[in-house]
Amino acid sequence: MDYIKNYFYVYFNAFYSYIKKYSIVGACDNCCKYLYADGIFFEMEELENKSLRLQYCCKDCLDNHKSKYHFLNQFNFKNENDRKENNCIHKKSFLDIIKFIIKYPEVIKFRSVELLEYIINIKNSNNLSNYHEVFLKDVDNYSIC
Repeated sequence: MDYIKNYFYVYFNAFYSYIKKYSIVGACDNCCKYLYADGIFFEMEELENKSLRLQYCCKDCLDNHKSKYHFLNQFNFKNENDRKENNCIHKKSFLDIIKFIIKYPEVIKFRSVELLEYIINIKNSNNLSNYHEVFLKDVDNYSIC
């Protein structure tokens, strides 16, 4: 098992170094285009410092998703350069995403916007199962949304 962990961290650190080198702050949640710290993009305001803070490379991509996922209309999106203190994906948040996916592998089938909608629907549900209560607790613990 230690061999697998070491193997994972070697590749993780190589990937993370690549992200830092090119100042990648994320990817467009519609077209998957990389977003760079010195570029201008649309970013969800309400979920600052959360992993599911949706980002879009342009107004067209944002509008496309708002037309498909009407719940996005309740959120505000800012259009500006990313702040310098957030100039790349943070290692801790990236590892938290990996831990969350390992604990809940079924979430991998969702696109980010679909996962956000799924979480919002669970939060708005009146009858939560034990599984969903723990799931929502982990959403908070891992800073997912």
